[in-house]
Amino acid sequence: MASGRIHIAILNPGVEITPLRLRGWLQKEAAAIGRRANPGDGAILRLFLTKKLRYGLPAKKLDAILQALTEKHPVILRIETQLVEAPLTEDEMAEQTRLASLHVEKFRQRAGGIRPAQAGRGRGLAERAARADPVAQAEERAGLSSAAPALQARFLGFVLIKE
Repeated sequence: MASGRIHIAILNPGVEITPLRLRGWLQKEAAAIGRRANPGDGAILRLFLTKKLRYGLPAKKLDAILQALTEKHPVILRIETQLVEAPLTEDEMAEQTRLASLHVEKFRQRAGGIRPAQAGRGRGLAERAARADPVAQAEERAGLSSAAPALQARFLGFVLIKE
């Protein structure tokens, strides 16, 4: 992905989605995201799973479902999962959308400001910059952390952000 845009998609399965229906629902959503993407674009999926959905499937089965999504839809760069008590409300979805917009803007700033000489610097510099960054502070207040964000070219397993 040399050029293009990064999109963050918030996926919030409703109460009607059961563990048995999760695979089909995710495939439908991933296909829709793939159709909307332009060539060269990438997508990060943020999947908010209720405990019923997360623990209704064995971990290996959920991992296989998510792995299959990234293999079938190359536009999907990464899938992040977050455990929630109940499906997100409209207000919570709006907050997650706001945070996603901040993440995309932060990524653009970082990608635009990276020079080859800066690429190899240590984590200490990145962590100090993240502490001074208002986006990182908003993420921390929301229980998210991206002190060292990285885009993966392929899905290597699901990431559990918060339990």
